[in-house]
Amino acid sequence: MLEFLKGTPWWPAPERWEGAVLCLETSEEAPTVTQVARFLRNYGSQGVLERAAALLLARPMRYTAEQRWLLYEAVLRVLAEFDRGDMPVVANLDFGHTSPQMVLPFGCLARVDPARREVVLLEAGVS
Repeated sequence: MLEFLKGTPWWPAPERWEGAVLCLETSEEAPTVTQVARFLRNYGSQGVLERAAALLLARPMRYTAEQRWLLYEAVLRVLAEFDRGDMPVVANLDFGHTSPQMVLPFGCLARVDPARREVVLLEAGVS
């Protein structure tokens, strides 16, 4: 959905990205690894990667094991290009267009632990 919001009034203001956990999924459209890298570079050029605290990647649909590996390598390479090699990244999560599918609440505090492949909500996702 982020790709559809670029350049519109609904694109989040720069301060909205501060400390945010960026959640990306490739959907059933299965964009190429090159396309996903371009999406990320665009976010980097807009300052999103500079401000975001972590990145979660959904398990890609319709990707081979090799394509998944190339995707993860490309993501890490783009983060390094924007001096964000330190950004916590957890990949292959079941959100977005996956089955099974977990729900990610927006707007609540979370801790991302890539070593344990864990995302922990620090407050309720709903009130």
